[in-house]
Amino acid sequence: MYAPKDDPLHRASWRERYPPEASARLAELAGTARALGVSFVYAISPGLSMRYADDADFRALTAKAQQLHDAGVESFALFFDDVPAELTGPDEARRWPGAGGSGAAHGATCTRFVTEFLAPRGINAPLLVCPTDYAGTGTTAYRRQFARTAPADALVAWPGADIDRAAVSYGRRLVLWDNFPVNDFEPGRLFLGPLTGRTDDVAGSALEGVLANPMVWAAPSRIPLASVAEW
Repeated sequence: MYAPKDDPLHRASWRERYPPEASARLAELAGTARALGVSFVYAISPGLSMRYADDADFRALTAKAQQLHDAGVESFALFFDDVPAELTGPDEARRWPGAGGSGAAHGATCTRFVTEFLAPRGINAPLLVCPTDYAGTGTTAYRRQFARTAPADALVAWPGADIDRAAVSYGRRLVLWDNFPVNDFEPGRLFLGPLTGRTDDVAGSALEGVLANPMVWAAPSRIPLASVAEW
């Protein structure tokens, strides 16, 4: 999963295309993953500035995805985490009014991305989505609206604890986004110990998979990541 917020072309400047050298590096990464049997997923995070009711912005989203697809990326995710909780544009507010309107807009954007970009290119795996309301297990207006408009098979990235209660609140299956062994909140420390305290009772649950959030440094991250894979 490629989703570093310090890459401006992933998030802050998501509309901009990668320059040739950077595009070539992503192509190399995607090709290496494919050769190793690893699913490489590129996440686009447009929520800071996307105008969801604007066709031009949707075309910018698909144009960016097309550049990545041309570079060999075969799986995509859409992330809406850490962005304004409510819609700010008048066009969006008119199209998706009321409480939870941003959830409806995010879900509708995901559905359109699947039907107009992924499906025509034969990309049939469920779309992974990180919603704005991504913590806890309670039902909210955002989650009800997201469930109403998002693709039926979308997977929700979620960092919490009670898998099945959270899945009910989103109306979708979950991918646990485990914030381990990330150390961005305390970069002076390295977390080298194993993953602990996770249940082994997941059979029959709504859990579809697990993402581990590594440290900035690759080499020390390999030690705890091995324990995540073991779990």
